[in-house]
Amino acid sequence: MKKAILLTALLAMASFASAHFELFEENLSLGQQKDLILGQQKDLIHNDADPWKGLITLNVTNTGSDPWGDFHFQIVGPGAFFSEQGTATNIPGAVWTVTPSTVDFYFYSNPIGQGQSASFTVYTNNPNMMSYFMLCVWPTPVPEPATFALLGLGGLALIRRK
Repeated sequence: MKKAILLTALLAMASFASAHFELFEENLSLGQQKDLILGQQKDLIHNDADPWKGLITLNVTNTGSDPWGDFHFQIVGPGAFFSEQGTATNIPGAVWTVTPSTVDFYFYSNPIGQGQSASFTVYTNNPNMMSYFMLCVWPTPVPEPATFALLGLGGLALIRRK
């Protein structure tokens, strides 16, 4: 029974991990529109200057057919980091978590559908005064009912075992 639960959890995690597969490198102009499809990851170069900290706004459009349930930012390389200050999105009901290297936005109750756009704002601090740093951005899917069912079955099996 323990092996079945572990296998179910691993399969669920693998379905999320397989969503990130393409890499692109572009210059990030503040407020510039980026088109993304589910599973597409973009590495964006952010040119920075004095005062070496501030807001970055990214406008994105879902050009795929699958809805997005969350959106992620990650700083690639050392030096710069994210801060809670100024982190926001224009999606009603969205929440986010911030660590020094990542900002994760969650909006499962109000997903971004095909052809819809959204704006995300993050606050970066660059104390090493690097003239540029890389940001990796990507959307992930709204969890499918089948994924919820697999996770629920694993939870029920644990409860039954106790």
